[in-house]
Amino acid sequence: MNSVFNLARPFAITAMLILCGSLMLLFIQFTEFYSESQVWKKIIKTGGILSMTFGMLIFTKYHD
Repeated sequence: MNSVFNLARPFAITAMLILCGSLMLLFIQFTEFYSESQVWKKIIKTGGILSMTFGMLIFTKYHD
């Protein structure tokens, strides 16, 4: 806003990438320990990875 560069933006983008990457790993590891069905393993892994991939796009122009 007002054409002023936000100095916190690089830190926020880095934090968001780290958060989404960590959650991707959580979804992958979670299925190995707590899911008994192969179908649910694939659903949880796929859904988690896709949601965090789209979560990384929050700071792009495609957010809205």
